[in-house]
Amino acid sequence: MSPKRQAPRRGNGPLVTFVILAILAVVAVAYWRLHGSQAAVTPVKAPTKLLAVGDAAPPFDIRTATGEVRSSQFAGKTWLVEVFAVWCPHCQNEAATLTALDKKYGAKLAVIGIVGSPYGFDESTPISAGDVTKFASDFGAGYPLGFDLTGANPNPYLREGYPSLTLVAPDGKVAWVGSGEVEAGALETRINAVVK
Repeated sequence: MSPKRQAPRRGNGPLVTFVILAILAVVAVAYWRLHGSQAAVTPVKAPTKLLAVGDAAPPFDIRTATGEVRSSQFAGKTWLVEVFAVWCPHCQNEAATLTALDKKYGAKLAVIGIVGSPYGFDESTPISAGDVTKFASDFGAGYPLGFDLTGANPNPYLREGYPSLTLVAPDGKVAWVGSGEVEAGALETRINAVVK
């Protein structure tokens, strides 16, 4: 007598996989709803003391493709400093916005980009002047971009992520700070409150 054949057993594998995927989807949606406003921030190691509204803006001296730019040049003017990374998609997107603002406000506002990441486009090789030139060309950045020659590391204008933005009033005090990609209208509202 031959042994009785048993029907193949169906496991719970597909059901368990579906349940796990459903849980992950719920967690992802909950995270997005709680932290959606921070989704545009690329985390970095920020300075131990972050600049706050009312602080004196730290001096900077950056080397650009066309020469040096110093914060002392902007005494009595409004300026907007962006600490960026060439590989950061939010910085890439924001380059056009900052260029438009630089053109719109002309002599009333100085827009400056300071390299904050030590890495180039591939996020592993050291940043170079060529990377900064490529960033300006590829993303239409029409404002000064360069390396801070003061050697501050991390840069005092850096916050929790790239891009980090700091708006400085004509009196040299910080008027507004932000991290992540900021919508053009919201940025203009901040600038209009400070620019003379």
